[in-house]
Amino acid sequence: MGTYWEDHWDSVATPHRDLRFVSGWGDRPFQDLLASLSDIAKKLDLGRDTVLLDIGCGAGLAEIAFAPWVEEIVAADYSQAMVGLARAHTLRYPNIHVLRSTLLQLPFRDGVFNRVLGNSVIQYLGDPGRVVEAVRELERVTGGDGKVLLSLIPDAARRKEFLAGYKQLGLTGEELGRKIEENRRILWFGRDQLSSALEGMGFSHVRVREPVDPFQKKYYFDILLER
Repeated sequence: MGTYWEDHWDSVATPHRDLRFVSGWGDRPFQDLLASLSDIAKKLDLGRDTVLLDIGCGAGLAEIAFAPWVEEIVAADYSQAMVGLARAHTLRYPNIHVLRSTLLQLPFRDGVFNRVLGNSVIQYLGDPGRVVEAVRELERVTGGDGKVLLSLIPDAARRKEFLAGYKQLGLTGEELGRKIEENRRILWFGRDQLSSALEGMGFSHVRVREPVDPFQKKYYFDILLER
């Protein structure tokens, strides 16, 4: 990530905003949010022996949901402001550890995690080459029969339709311009192109999966990587 996205997430990380907004989930109804978190848990097959790395943890919403059901969670984010919020939100959970880290240089030994989550993360890396670097780093820290879930990846085939939808929201010119600029800066991926690029990187299976939320299913996809 560059300065633009670091500044963006630092500005979003305000302690008095709705935790859903701060965590990047918008104003989705709580039942939809819970369905998405349950879907993540199912895809990663979380359980009592899970040692989970959540890279791009935001304000710690997923950590709060998963902590009672797993052994340990290491939550990392590039934004120092988000790290501060995540720490504040998860103080009551002794099995959650929050730190600042970049996706390209993870401060962990090889094979230490058996589950890894990157929810709405790789599109902010700015360059496809960095995505490959990042996945290699995730593979390095994933051990045994581990799984990595890269979720909510923007689908390049739906980009034009997605951007056109902003014009129907009644945004001001400034708001519309900001949204267009944000989406100009993120990476959009072809499903087959990305899954093919990730094959042969140490994982036995690379599977494209669908988000459970109807809106997200229309414009995003997930990739599940299995050792």
